[in-house]
Amino acid sequence: MVPQTEVGTDRAELVLVQESVQKTGFLEGTKMYYIAGDKLGPTTPAKNLLNIASIGAMVRHPLDTISQGLRDFTGTFGKMVKDTYQYKARPLNGVWATAPYLHNGSVPNIYQLLLPASERSSVFYAGDREFDPIKIGQMSEEKEGLFEFDTSLYGNRNTGHEYGTELTDKQRYELIEFIKTL
Repeated sequence: MVPQTEVGTDRAELVLVQESVQKTGFLEGTKMYYIAGDKLGPTTPAKNLLNIASIGAMVRHPLDTISQGLRDFTGTFGKMVKDTYQYKARPLNGVWATAPYLHNGSVPNIYQLLLPASERSSVFYAGDREFDPIKIGQMSEEKEGLFEFDTSLYGNRNTGHEYGTELTDKQRYELIEFIKTL
């Protein structure tokens, strides 16, 4: 887990998950931890709904859940923190095929991701299914029917994740060629 403050990306999604309150709907009356705890009222913090859904899935597949839980616990014991505004780094397998990038989709291709945030496009057009094999990602030029993605809007910032931004342009393209193999 990487703290949002270290990654530096837009924290709107984390705030939404951590601080929003949602209607419980058909889950009203369900115990907070699925099999234990207080019963949910008509509303609850959104993260409680995620907990209930996760626990419900675990109860349906107990052996798989226990073995995975033990692996996760032994891998993270001693590293647990109370800061819940964190992102889990995902595996890079197939990352070339998962544009747009960052948790909020605010960067259209890997090339842009390797630029300092101040040099990334502030507006691009999302929704094009055409793949950009040079910069690895989606084509992002204006076309009819595409959505204008404005990174100045709340929740759309393309800041942070400043890893590899000190590379030369030649090095960026070399790294992109390597990423295509993952």
